[in-house]
Amino acid sequence: MGLIDRLTSRSQQISTAAGAAARVAQVLAARKATPTRDAAEGLARIEAEYARGGFDGLVNALNRLPRPLLMLGAVAVGGYAMLDPEGFAARVEAMARMPEPLWWLSGAMLGLHFVGREGHYWRNRLRGAAGEQAATPAPGEAAGAVAPEAVPLPPAAVLQDGFADNAALRDWAAGAAAQR
Repeated sequence: MGLIDRLTSRSQQISTAAGAAARVAQVLAARKATPTRDAAEGLARIEAEYARGGFDGLVNALNRLPRPLLMLGAVAVGGYAMLDPEGFAARVEAMARMPEPLWWLSGAMLGLHFVGREGHYWRNRLRGAAGEQAATPAPGEAAGAVAPEAVPLPPAAVLQDGFADNAALRDWAAGAAAQR
């Protein structure tokens, strides 16, 4: 009898938690909802991104390579392990003998690369924060919706150019805009 009571109370707790999670998901989905864009607008954005020039296009292409190359490399390592197990074992044994400072250096380089990319995307999210604030529904708009916490807007200068704290980058961005 105690087991049935425990199961009943657990199912009620799970149902309550599931309902709360569903309400939070509804609020988050409503906050992220943006008007649909047509294909021409998306194509124009992509064309503008690649119309910068030769060197910028090359650097942009190089910045897009690491993640696909890491994925393809991981698949290739698995394929190599299946095709030549003895050779794979010898190479893994050689890697085990690699000095620890070299592992630290490799990890630091990869970590800084991905942290830098995340920083880039974080700055771009700050630029778009003003548009997202306008799409936030009023509390109680949806039936049973949990009221979202107020998200403070960044300073107006950050929203305009993203370089409010760096005068050199502001000058560079102004010069790049003048060249277009």
